[in-house]
Parts: sequence; C-alpha cells; structure tokens
Amino acid sequence: MSSQSYYSDDLLVMNSLGTISSISEDSFKIYFATNNGFFSYDKLDETIVYEYDLSKSISNPDIKLLMYDRFRDYFWIVNRGKLLFKSSLG
Repeated sequence: MSSQSYYSDDLLVMNSLGTISSISEDSFKIYFATNNGFFSYDKLDETIVYEYDLSKSISNPDIKLLMYDRFRDYFWIVNRGKLLFKSSLG
C-alpha cells in the first residue's frame, strides 16, 4: 500500500466561494454553482475565477442544478422551479 503526500501547493482556499450546490465541466473548465454565484476552475492555468457575466445573468442565486451541454454549448440552470439556459459565449 502506497502512502500519498500532500503539499501546500496542492490546496487552494477561497473565502467567498460559498456553499456549492452543483458542479459541471466543459473541456477547459470546471464550473461551480454556489450561493454566491458561479465560479470556474481553469484546468490549464489552475486558477479559480468568479464568472461575473454568468452570475449576473441569473436574478435569483438559489441555484439547484448547473449543467453544461457540450452539444449545444449552453448552460442549463435550475433555480426555484425555473429552468434557465445561457450560451457559454455570453
């Protein structure tokens, strides 16, 4: 049995991410729906950013589900009984 070592560079702590309710992924990013809006993790440069345009396009931040649709290049979002969609291009 091998033991794993973890280094401080392996972890990233963000104070304002909030409670994560859903996670989705496209080819380059992992998206997080939280009670503070949407965030993404860039797989190439390993950074986490606040998705301002996507977050501001949703009037109610109480997100239940976030799904990226690769075929249509859209995000499907469920919040408070509503089904919303938004192009990933803005």
